[in-house]
Amino acid sequence: MEQPLTRTEIILPKTFLIIEKGKRLIEEVKNWQNEYKIDIFWEEDRVVIQGSTEWVNRIVNYITEYINNNSKLEDKTGSKILVLEKKLIRVSSPGQKKYIEELQKKDIVFVIGPAGTGKSYLAIVAGLIFLKEGRVKKIILTRPVVEAGEKLGFLPGDLQQKVNPYLKPLYDFLEEFLGYEKLERLLEKKMLEVVPLAYMRGRTFKNAFVLLDEAQNTTPLQMKMFLTRFGSGSKMVITGDITQIDLEKNQKSGLLHAWKILKNIDEIGFVELNEEDIVRHDLVKKIVIAYDRWEKEKGEFRDF
Repeated sequence: MEQPLTRTEIILPKTFLIIEKGKRLIEEVKNWQNEYKIDIFWEEDRVVIQGSTEWVNRIVNYITEYINNNSKLEDKTGSKILVLEKKLIRVSSPGQKKYIEELQKKDIVFVIGPAGTGKSYLAIVAGLIFLKEGRVKKIILTRPVVEAGEKLGFLPGDLQQKVNPYLKPLYDFLEEFLGYEKLERLLEKKMLEVVPLAYMRGRTFKNAFVLLDEAQNTTPLQMKMFLTRFGSGSKMVITGDITQIDLEKNQKSGLLHAWKILKNIDEIGFVELNEEDIVRHDLVKKIVIAYDRWEKEKGEFRDF
């Protein structure tokens, strides 16, 4: 009985294969390649492994442990792996793989999808990798301050205290990858900003990776303002979940508006994720599917 075949791609740290550690890895893996009839293709910043699932998984585990101090992972057919700060970030669904490919090729990328699909997570990972590799000089993360059923004016505290809860998820992502001390150093050096969208007016982004998160809650004017901040050497990622719009009923979503009027511009990437791309708990996928079904049957949520 033939064993099932697997193809896995590992994205390596930039220049890894030309340093001594990378050259040693290539020599060590060659022995396995000859003995177990595995196809291994080394490129500038990646390695592709193809063959029986068992041996591809073993080699992937070996390579990732070699690079990342014994980090372990479970392999799946056709996956990509991003390497950042001794952590492994698996990109395994078709939608997520397209997302990463568009981030590599396009300077502006729009991504829509339900909760749990990794929209913000993968953008922040990509931004940190670009910063580490010197492809950008700073990262800017922003969100519109729009409340799900609450009004800022009725919340206690000054403006900063009111705004911080809306930006905290972005800080949480960053701290997960960088740790508190490194995160604080990047903030102090102005290599990282986490700011409300309203603070973007009048700025131009140059040599920066800029993420606009929760973009479904922008107005068309806010979206136009944001997009026209784009400058040389920059990357922009705009993410949102169009099933969770917190704007007033009579307001159009700037994300949906931009998606419609910009979709024919070749230099801009568009990625639509769905429940198949959900990487949180399986229960999240079931919840999303149930809500989608209910909304289609009842038509009680906002008509897009």
